[in-house]
Amino acid sequence: MAGIAALGLLLIFSVVAFVTGHGALGAALLALTLLVVLVIGYLGLQTAQRGVRQGRRRAAEVREDLNLDRASLEQRGAERDLIRLLNRHESRLPATSRPQLRATVSAMHAAMQATRGELGREAYEVRQAAQEDLPRLLELAGPEQQADLAEALGLIERRMGQIADEQRQRQRRDYDTQREYLRGKYAPGEALSDHD
Repeated sequence: MAGIAALGLLLIFSVVAFVTGHGALGAALLALTLLVVLVIGYLGLQTAQRGVRQGRRRAAEVREDLNLDRASLEQRGAERDLIRLLNRHESRLPATSRPQLRATVSAMHAAMQATRGELGREAYEVRQAAQEDLPRLLELAGPEQQADLAEALGLIERRMGQIADEQRQRQRRDYDTQREYLRGKYAPGEALSDHD
């Protein structure tokens, strides 16, 4: 606003200088007016670009928050679906297949806990296994497929166990890295105590 006010004053003074016969002064004032216009335009452009960058950064943060919230809601829904699935199918399976189903559901639950709040491939794979793969497998398995069903459940159980283990190891590495960083920052020279 101050720049626009100064621009208006310079324009008025330059017109007055031309009207009163001071052409050189008027030309100098017009040149100064042009310079002020350029400076105001440059500052306005910089402010607009900074606003656009901040808006994009904020929009990316909001999108990430929404994705995390959606993933968390999907995971809670998948956990509820998994319990319903176990309750619905456990009683209709032969007694020999029930322990494998329980073990598979338990491994899935552990994988869900390990990937909670994650957006990566593993979290997607766990949700897909709980919401699509396992329900479809149980719906399609008839009495004559019980031996094959136990094998398929075992495959799912092993993969869910791998995902849970990998996530726990990654979280442990992240924790150790943060712990070492803090030790170096707040207690340089002290040896790390190993609680593993």
